[in-house]
Amino acid sequence: MNLSLLLIIPIWNVLSILVCRNPKQVRIISLIGTTLQLVISLILLVLFWKERSAGNFTPMLFQSDYTWISSLNIHFHMGVDGISIAMILLTAIVVQAGTMVSW
Repeated sequence: MNLSLLLIIPIWNVLSILVCRNPKQVRIISLIGTTLQLVISLILLVLFWKERSAGNFTPMLFQSDYTWISSLNIHFHMGVDGISIAMILLTAIVVQAGTMVSW
């Protein structure tokens, strides 16, 4: 699972909304973006459960590490554990609910 999608989707959503002029288009784009984020969060939860039930008990799962500035040893490192999965899912549910309530 590529965790970068959880960062790219909201950025794409905001940039798409900035381009739109029609309020109905803004609602549709925001609903699509938040629904996609919720679906990816649920998929991440299922994959996390499968990894744990398969016996993978490393502290962090689905890790990705990108070197940004190698001379200064600066890296972009992402991974999830049990509490971060819960927070990602909670955030996706709250954002989805907030989008639908704002209509």
